Amino acid sequence: MIGAESADVVGIGTSPLTLMRAIRLAESGRRVLLADRSATMGGGWMAGSLLGFERVEIGAHLLENRLALMRCLEVDMGVPMKVDPSYSLINGRRAPMGLTRAAFHAAVAARALARREADKARRGLRSAWRTAISSAHLYKYPQEGAWGLLERLGQRFLAAGGIIRHGLDVREIRVENGQVSIMTDAGVMTARLALMSSRAWAPVMIDGEAEPVDVEHGMCWNAVLHIAGCGGPPLSYVEILGDPMLKRVRDIGEFARPAVAPGERLLVVQYRRDQSLDDRALGRRLAEGLAHVRLLERPGVLLAVARTDTPLSTLTDATLQRIAHRTGGRVETLETSDLAEGFVSAYDRLQPLSPVA
Repeated sequence: MIGAESADVVGIGTSPLTLMRAIRLAESGRRVLLADRSATMGGGWMAGSLLGFERVEIGAHLLENRLALMRCLEVDMGVPMKVDPSYSLINGRRAPMGLTRAAFHAAVAARALARREADKARRGLRSAWRTAISSAHLYKYPQEGAWGLLERLGQRFLAAGGIIRHGLDVREIRVENGQVSIMTDAGVMTARLALMSSRAWAPVMIDGEAEPVDVEHGMCWNAVLHIAGCGGPPLSYVEILGDPMLKRVRDIGEFARPAVAPGERLLVVQYRRDQSLDDRALGRRLAEGLAHVRLLERPGVLLAVARTDTPLSTLTDATLQRIAHRTGGRVETLETSDLAEGFVSAYDRLQPLSPVA
């Protein structure tokens, strides 16, 4: 039990955006504690041990080309970045990432409107507009991958006096008479401010009443493939449009430790829907699909495969905004369903803060 431990700020999760906000709060002199029920930092950006390698990314990530985000990561947070030669693949033909991403977001918005998912439609239209006006900007990615991003942010947070408690699950946030109590599986904590996000959240009670929430449930289907003898062009991140199975792929071999052997590749693939196959059959099907769209010369030999499917429970933006308003700012919320879009939305709160008295 942790008893009635207190902090100025208690946050849920250790996603990149949550870490960035926590850094600003800690560097301003506040005592900040982040509770992460996982043993590894990062949330959906986690990079851990898999298939005999370390620093393996569990998802195929892309950082949208927002100049303010890149400047903050490189200059303010000290995260080394590099140009990410990403592109889209449409029926076997390459297309510029910026333009196709705008079309992709617009298509997501259209589907959401057809399903009467207003919040998701608004996010899609906003992303489409921001992507369109940023289409000429270069895409970048951390030089050391997701692991390097999280390592730099985590070190910066800890150096500012921040605390991370792994294996600590926040069950409920209670706001009563302006006081904040954080109910965890190890006891009760008190704070001046609670910090939660779209995908790292807990039910909120305000003066004894449960705050209603709107949640979008989904699944991100991913698999990490270790393949030998497959050949193919150099890959970074590729968005695959119009394929019945494949959605996106990133070659994560350069980030893994130990180094991937010559002639082998380590890929993380996001695919469409549960394929109802065992792991090896799924791995072979994905490798065959990558060869079919000519991202690999041939399927090669599947050395190992691991599913990294991730269930998603996302609070709508409207719910986040309502909770922040109803609690008088005692519960601060971040939109983290997309790192770049969340950064733009929370831009003012992710700048350096004045020291507390």
